[in-house]
Amino acid sequence: MFMRGSLTIYFDFYKKKFFGQFEKSEISAYFNRAESYINNITLGKSDNIKKGDAEYNPIMMCVCEIADILCGYDNGDLLKSESVDNEHYERVPKGGSLDEIIYSVCRRHLLTTGLLYAGVVAK
Repeated sequence: MFMRGSLTIYFDFYKKKFFGQFEKSEISAYFNRAESYINNITLGKSDNIKKGDAEYNPIMMCVCEIADILCGYDNGDLLKSESVDNEHYERVPKGGSLDEIIYSVCRRHLLTTGLLYAGVVAK
């Protein structure tokens, strides 16, 4: 995983950039689960991303949003929608399963990074 064990980095980003609502004790367990989803969806390409890379902020936003969704889902208080920095986020699309919601979040954050491309890249 690209940041395994960096709970402090995740939580600082979660509070300062993502403006998350949950406390550290509530959300901590969900960062690794979110990271696993991203690793699977990107076919392992997220493993090599480091701070300073163009993909870093989109991945961090994705990790935070997925962790937020998972925490809310498990706590039974999932938000229907919210606005952050003039952007509106739907948390529970009509008829969407949890996997569909998470994939939708990954698509929104990672589509322009190339991490979702499953084809062969010539070097």
